[in-house]
Amino acid sequence: MVKALDLYLNHAEYKTSQCICEEIVKRLDEGKVSNSDTPEELPNVRLLDLSRNFIRTRLVNEIAETLPQISTTMEELYLTANEMETIPHALKSFTSLRIAVLNSNRINSIDGIAEVLINNPHLTLLDLKTNRITDITGLVSHPNLESLSFSNNQITSIDSLPNFPKLKFIGLFGNFLGKHIDSSDKPQLKSCLSETLLLIKSRCPQLTQLCLDGNFFSQIDDYIPVVTESLPTLEYLDSIIIEENILR
Repeated sequence: MVKALDLYLNHAEYKTSQCICEEIVKRLDEGKVSNSDTPEELPNVRLLDLSRNFIRTRLVNEIAETLPQISTTMEELYLTANEMETIPHALKSFTSLRIAVLNSNRINSIDGIAEVLINNPHLTLLDLKTNRITDITGLVSHPNLESLSFSNNQITSIDSLPNFPKLKFIGLFGNFLGKHIDSSDKPQLKSCLSETLLLIKSRCPQLTQLCLDGNFFSQIDDYIPVVTESLPTLEYLDSIIIEENILR
């Protein structure tokens, strides 16, 4: 049974949506799918990698509409380094996703992400880093999400961060947190950092890994001690192992 389709760097956007769907079917055929199988009877493909294909949101929607069976079988979806500007509305119809990687696109809004989270209760990883997101309003709580990345976006506030009871990693590196504060006002930057950490601690009680450097408040001299004191169970900060001597 074919479980994975890798169309990485296949330049899909230079083909019509029908052509790329035919390419998917062709790859399935190469996996020895019976000639009698219709698209509706294709095997349970669990992984689809369309990374680095110049894909726009429209094409993702059309693929899902042409091959509707993938909405119930797909567990891993990789759309890295394409040209999507919004969350594909087709993802709302998916129900079995465990991993959704949409990093390095041009996404400027997370409209529709609530439905993706609600309809995919087994989702454990959501990667939206390196996009153009400015606001995370619309994000909703999820019982099983373990990894969430918004690094390298343009987010100015995480006040709307919902509860993620099982979240172990959150990436917020390289955003605009603390931008509203004068860079020379170190006490206010420190206060903003502390408030942000308190929020993260209350909403993500199982967190062990945090990427937060590259924001406006991370320039303060005691950035590391403030973070480690606020989040004593943290094991990694900005991809660096927290050791005992850092806490002193």
